[in-house]
Amino acid sequence: MGADSNYARATLDAIEEIMKQFQGVHTVCGLTNVSHGLPNRKLVNRTFLAEAVARGLDAAILNPADKQTLGALRAALMLMGKDEYCMGYIKAFRKGLLA
Repeated sequence: MGADSNYARATLDAIEEIMKQFQGVHTVCGLTNVSHGLPNRKLVNRTFLAEAVARGLDAAILNPADKQTLGALRAALMLMGKDEYCMGYIKAFRKGLLA
């Protein structure tokens, strides 16, 4: 985003298009690429992650110790119907993994 404000949207659009056109294909991206050079990178990363999951992202390279990012991921999966009965979210909460 710091280099070109259209990059994140282009990436999100690409994820969505790939998921539509190629059934069974999986997508993965590195989260911190979107926020390089920006202040409050974790906020940008979390927001991008939630939007990417909504577009069909299957996996993300992220910091597993960042409870806020894990919370955003669990909530996004839950809201997209990818967490049956919200059990992943509830288990992560009970283990203290979410912030």
